[in-house]
Amino acid sequence: MTDTGSQVPSASLLPLALQYLVAGRFLALQLQIPVAGNLYHHAIEFFLKAALSSSIPEKRLASREFGHNLENLWHEFKDRYRNASAEFDGTVHLLNKFEKIRYPEAKFGAGPKLHLAIFRQADGKSMGAPGSYAFVLEDMDSLVRHIVKYASLEFMLQNDIGFLPDMSKRVLLEKNKHPLVAGPI
Repeated sequence: MTDTGSQVPSASLLPLALQYLVAGRFLALQLQIPVAGNLYHHAIEFFLKAALSSSIPEKRLASREFGHNLENLWHEFKDRYRNASAEFDGTVHLLNKFEKIRYPEAKFGAGPKLHLAIFRQADGKSMGAPGSYAFVLEDMDSLVRHIVKYASLEFMLQNDIGFLPDMSKRVLLEKNKHPLVAGPI
């Protein structure tokens, strides 16, 4: 992002969000955590910034106010899109932690406590011990779908998805109860 203070068209952020999403989903399906969590952190950051880019100048989106902080971006998203659900607050909080564990051994010795699941437990409760870095792929898919839906990004995203290789399209659909866009990919 440049320092001009201009608006960033969401169309320029969505291809990056999509690339991070495909890479994060692929690694999550291969049980490669914490890297998948870190890539998902970037994907959600770019999806939120794309959603906010029509009303917030680029300079502000790149500022310390938001930076890489998903919780700040999420709060702004909920303020701008009144129908956005607070049900994802916990998911955003857990995912935000993945920004800090790029170098887990430097901070945690042998590494942080990680928990990975593709789907939520049958009772729907949170997974992992308190203080752990929980990553539930179903929650991530649902969050992305929610952002795309409420920011009306489906049409632009459908075009970007059309240019993806077939394997990337399969990664977006595999074990996904909450597809990125409605209709065929």
